[in-house]
Amino acid sequence: MEQRSAPRPLVSAKSSVNTKAERLFIPGPAGRLQALLEFEPNAHARAVALVCHLHPLYGGTMHNKVVYRAAKAALQVGLPTLRFNFRGIGKSAGEFAHGVGEREDVRAALDLLSTRFPEVPVCMLGFSFGAVVALAVGTADRRVRALVGLGVPAGSADLGFLRGVTKPKLIVQGTEDIFGTRGQVEELFASLAQPKRLHWVESADHFLTGMLDEVQAAVRSFLLEIVARYSKLYRATWLPESFSGLCVRRQYFSGRRPEGSAAACDCRYNSWCAAGTPRRLLPRVNLAWEF
Repeated sequence: MEQRSAPRPLVSAKSSVNTKAERLFIPGPAGRLQALLEFEPNAHARAVALVCHLHPLYGGTMHNKVVYRAAKAALQVGLPTLRFNFRGIGKSAGEFAHGVGEREDVRAALDLLSTRFPEVPVCMLGFSFGAVVALAVGTADRRVRALVGLGVPAGSADLGFLRGVTKPKLIVQGTEDIFGTRGQVEELFASLAQPKRLHWVESADHFLTGMLDEVQAAVRSFLLEIVARYSKLYRATWLPESFSGLCVRRQYFSGRRPEGSAAACDCRYNSWCAAGTPRRLLPRVNLAWEF
């Protein structure tokens, strides 16, 4: 099967003015979790992002500046992005559970994304305490394909679970971070398997104060590469010049095949039903985007 390069542009430089902000509650193991899902309603999601906030007992919420900028970077890449408050924060039910219950909260958020965006890969991001929780869940969950840790507390948290993980990884760290010093983070980074990237933010503290533009740019650049790396357009069997019908997920589609190209289906089940004869399939068409 011939493999083709992805169409351009892969993403826009800025998040769309059509981005929808949906405030919702996630069913969680300790009660509902307050959340914010941002996405473009008419866009086909190539991947999605989940962003986790810093320590609940030290002012952590989904509206923290670093969390906001990480989410903004994901949106600029075109990823539907979910932020939420851990249990006991804001309008989320429950109380602080020392990182154990918060891992369950992350899994509940992943379940929501899997429901809203079936089979779409997840990029997991977290800041400080949220980095530890998010990365711990993300290393083990097959739905998560990329990991981003911001302000990783390498001096106090056991991050041994990251060793041997071959998912793409990014660490963004301030050089003056007292919770993850340069030496501690470099030792951690050296122990990690490829692919990996470490971005130092010069003169920045744990909260990356005054350097959030750089942080957002570093996350955006990494996510762009993730989407480009895993998003590949495949050329498959040709459809007729004009076509219409129902795909096997019963989503109606019709249109004209662009001259000199193969038609691509957004349905992940690869086949079209012919109009008027739902059981008779047209030639198979592979996914437009394969992760």
